[in-house]
Amino acid sequence: MGKATTVNGWVSDSNCGAKGANEGAAACTKKCLSEGAKMVVVTDKDKKVLTVENPETLQDHIGHHIAVTGHINGDSIHVESVKML
Repeated sequence: MGKATTVNGWVSDSNCGAKGANEGAAACTKKCLSEGAKMVVVTDKDKKVLTVENPETLQDHIGHHIAVTGHINGDSIHVESVKML
């Protein structure tokens, strides 16, 4: 793995993607995740949807605006650390 990268964005789900990247989407995101959707981070900069490889690291941040540091590989991210924004 290369150097870790930090991106700012919203914790959402693979069903809603960028539509769920806002303050009011937490309940919907939790529902979709409980029904089998994958956890994603939608970046602020370009609205890129990154699938979270280790979703347990963001379990307490569903629907939150965060700064996440990790290794991005294509359209996925392996989270190393997270900070609330």
